[in-house]
Order: sequence, then C-alpha cells, then structure tokens
Amino acid sequence: MQASMSSDYQVLRTYLEVIMDLPWVNKQDYTHLNTINVDCKEAKRLLDRDHYGMESVKERILEYLAVLRLHERINKLNGAKSLKSGTGNKSDDQEFTFAQGDEKSSASIKKKEQPRELEQDTVLSKAPILLLTGPPGVGKTSLAKSIASTLGRKFQRISVGGLNDFADLKGNRRTYVGAIPGLIIQALRRSQSMNPVILLDEVDKIGSNSRKGDPEAALLEVLDPEQNTNFHDMYVGFPIDLSQVLFICTANDLWELSDPLRDRMEVIELSGYNYFEKIEICQKYVIPRQILRNGLPENSVIIDDDTVLKIAVNYTRESGIRNMERLVSSICRTKAIEYTEALDDLSSNEKERAIPENYNPVVLSSDLPKYIGIPPHLSEVDSFPTEPTKIQQPYGLVNGLSYNSDGSGSLLKFEMWLKF
Repeated sequence: MQASMSSDYQVLRTYLEVIMDLPWVNKQDYTHLNTINVDCKEAKRLLDRDHYGMESVKERILEYLAVLRLHERINKLNGAKSLKSGTGNKSDDQEFTFAQGDEKSSASIKKKEQPRELEQDTVLSKAPILLLTGPPGVGKTSLAKSIASTLGRKFQRISVGGLNDFADLKGNRRTYVGAIPGLIIQALRRSQSMNPVILLDEVDKIGSNSRKGDPEAALLEVLDPEQNTNFHDMYVGFPIDLSQVLFICTANDLWELSDPLRDRMEVIELSGYNYFEKIEICQKYVIPRQILRNGLPENSVIIDDDTVLKIAVNYTRESGIRNMERLVSSICRTKAIEYTEALDDLSSNEKERAIPENYNPVVLSSDLPKYIGIPPHLSEVDSFPTEPTKIQQPYGLVNGLSYNSDGSGSLLKFEMWLKF
C-alpha cells in the first residue's frame, strides 16, 4: 500500500505498460517481417483497381515487392542448406590447448557462437522511404492507404504539419511530468506491428526551429535507412529498430524541405491529371462514390464524358480532382431531391422500382447551370481586345502561363501598346 502511494509508482507503472505493449519481435523470428504472400500480378491489379495512372509510384511498390520475395527465397534456401549440413547439431564449445612458459598445460576455452550468425545466414532488406510530392488533390494520402492494403500491413497516419516541438517525435524524458512516448512509438503501439506503413503527412509544413527544438531535424534519424535501425526515443530509453517500417511522406512543395531531409528520401513526383485522365477518374471512382454517399441507387446519376469534360474545363482548373468531386457531389444532391420527389408521386406498389419512370437520371452539359450554376471566368484573356483600336497600335504580343502553388493556372497575354 505504501508503494502504490509513492510519487514514482504511477510513473514507473505507466512506463512498464508502454514497454510491454510494444510489439516486440525475437531476433530469431525477425525474418518473418519480410515474409509476404502477395503476388506481384495481384498487387498490380489491386493498385490499378484503386488508382488510375500514377505509374511511377506503382512501379516502385512492385519493385519493393519483388525484392522482398527474392530475399524471402534466399532465406528459405539458406535455411534448407543449414538443415542439410547439420550445423544445428554442432556443439557450441571447442577445446583449445596452449603453452605458457616452460610448462605445458591444457585448458578448455568455451567459444560461443558469433552473435552475427543471423546476419551472415539471413538477408534482411530495408524498407524504402518514399516522398510523394505534388499539388493537392492528386491522391497522395489515399495512395499510401492503398499501398498498405496491397502489402497486407497495418496503416498508421501521423500528421506532422504544424509540429513545433521535437519531443512530439522523439518523446519526453520520463523525469518530466506527463511524459509520453513520441508519435513514432505511439504508431507502433497502436498498430501492434514492427513493419507497418506509417504515413508522415504534410512534412513540408512542419514547424521551424524554435526554443523547443527543431522537429524537422528530429526526422533525420527516423528517415535515414542507416540510422533508424537504432532509433532512440527519449521516453523508451533504448534503441528501437525501424528498418522494416515503410515510411511514406507527402509534401506539396518539395523545396520547402531542408536539403539533408530531402536527400534521405526517394522523391516520387505526382503531376496533375490531364483532362482525359480526369474523365476516366470521374467515371470510375468519383461518380459511383458520390452516388453511394448521397443515398442514391446505382445508375441513378448518369453523366457523359462531354459533361465531365465541360466541368473540368469551364468550372475547375486544378491539378487534382477535389473541386470536381465537390461539383459532382452537388449534382448528386440535387438529383437526390428530384429522386425523392419522384418517389413521392408513385404509389406504394411502384416504389419498389429502383428508378421511377418519371425520374431522368441523365445529366447533360446544358443542365449544368441548373445544378452547379454558371461557370466562373477562370481567365480574363478573352476580355482583352486582340485587334488594335483607332488610337492604339500593337507593339508586341506574347503568350504567358500563370501557375499557382496549388497546381492551378491559366493562359495569359502580355501586350505592349504605343500611343500617339
């Protein structure tokens, strides 16, 4: 009873609960972290099912899967050779004789097995550290979730945008009041796995150096394949191996990161979608998803390719598809009103139909002002005269391009005029 009332009792108990809750793996069973049962063809099918395009990212993930399978094959062959050679039956002790001075004496010296035997017989591949960079709305975060499901691993997301304390990543010292482990250790504890997929979201918006330390510098140890084998969390107090954790970072602006941090990651740039890709994405993913979210039955909203192209050209000019999905959601909500009114006009027997006869599911390009309004003027190029007036003569006309940080932009005309 007196021990439970001690000031250090609760601190020590919380520490032990955290340590015991971590997913520890025996060194002999460490190779099972690389064991996968995913076929590369099946993984490619799953990635193509969830995402359209993004060939560079898909190819990198398939390369990682292929390397894991080859390492697994090598480890199995090494295990079979060791069983055939009978190395497991050899005695760990060896006798040596040595001479000392004029008197010859014999002694037994026990020579233990080398602790690096696992490293000699087993090949462990380190997980890559990827940086997905691109404008908002191109699917960086959703792609990380798809990668985790393809690999069959647990997924954890850590938002590092706005962090201004390096202790959030490295943990607090146990001497502090209310000390907790860092976000990396918390992610391992939640996933109950030593090889999850951890998404570090918005690393380019991490806080700058302050009196609480530099959180961006704290990522250098986490995201370095040569250092994260002995990651030191100040709360845990001893090294943790993060070499099998697949870290995926996302950033909108690559050059907001410091040079040492950017050099530690494998950069994969995701450019914006062109209009043809937007049409395919909208037809395969966006429209079915919005129909389901708005409670409409299947095929209750039909938008042809020309209408989707008009939405992309006249209503949105962005690299991603976020605004397009908002507009499609607005169309589905308006169609939900029409569908509900059509159901109210039917009798009880006719309501069993999925789509009533007095309901029109087709949305044409001429119907867009009714559902999402008149398209805004995304560019003022057409408002400028292209022909000289009576009091002006053209001196020069040059085409330009306006580009914003979110990936949007438009065509511009730079003109010079001479006045008399």
